Amino acid sequence: MDECKIVLDKNAIEMRLYQYCQAVDICNYDLLCDVYWPDAVDDHGFYVGNAYEFAAYNTSNTPLAFESTWHSVTNIVIKIDGDVADVESRLIAYHRLRADSEWLEPILGSDYANRHAGLQTSHDYLVGGGYTDRFERRQGVWRIANRRAYTSWQTAAPSALTGLSGLFGAEMGPSPRA
Repeated sequence: MDECKIVLDKNAIEMRLYQYCQAVDICNYDLLCDVYWPDAVDDHGFYVGNAYEFAAYNTSNTPLAFESTWHSVTNIVIKIDGDVADVESRLIAYHRLRADSEWLEPILGSDYANRHAGLQTSHDYLVGGGYTDRFERRQGVWRIANRRAYTSWQTAAPSALTGLSGLFGAEMGPSPRA
């Protein structure tokens, strides 16, 4: 395979990974669906099924549970074989869970929820893990055909970020939502 073509294919796949992070963080359904093929399967553990249905679930529930999220992928390894690519990437994802969220127990567990019941503060939830993806090129376009997300570690604590101003006085606020 032509070296230049390999670089272009890998770049297209990486851009889809970054697009996924952006789409999840701004809760943009159309942008998130564009990452997947219509028949793609997404396995996030708590959800296994059609990726478009996952996109609908994610983009509608994330704003209810979280003030903001920030997903980042790194250490991307791509192995291309024709029109199929096996892709492994590492993930670090920050979530700021709403103080009044009914999602505290489902996301962080009953032990955490009971220990922090009644606190009127947001909760910082940090996850490290990754994605194991099968990308397919159809009609010259790379998209995810199958995704499995996994968690390697996680930590949570009542937020200490309240009342701070942003870098160089910039206004702090939630992630921009579409």
